[in-house]
Amino acid sequence: MSDKAPEKFDEDLFNRIMARIEREKIKTARRKAVFFAGTFLISVLASWPSFNLLRADLAASGFLDYLSLVFSDFGIVAVYWQSFSLALLETLPLISVIISLTLVWIMLESLKLLVRDFKNTFKPVLAIQ
Repeated sequence: MSDKAPEKFDEDLFNRIMARIEREKIKTARRKAVFFAGTFLISVLASWPSFNLLRADLAASGFLDYLSLVFSDFGIVAVYWQSFSLALLETLPLISVIISLTLVWIMLESLKLLVRDFKNTFKPVLAIQ
């Protein structure tokens, strides 16, 4: 065992270290906010052409025509529901749907992460001593 007494705790050093850690958290939160804001903006801008492509593909494939049968002739759809479901699946433009849903997911996820760190993003760095 050592005969040395424990050294005195340097409170000033501790406070400076904690302030530095807090400043780094704020800087990191700001970098994340810029990244997620950019991701959100890009996904919003990319969604517009994606939704136009989805709308055009739905119209070209006949999916909307089959889907309108649900509202105009529900009795026939109820009788032949298995064939009707298969026809809907065959005419569904899957690639356009996947692209559109992926962009919506990216948009919502980046918005969630942007809001999560919102309070740390706008803290003044100089206020932490």
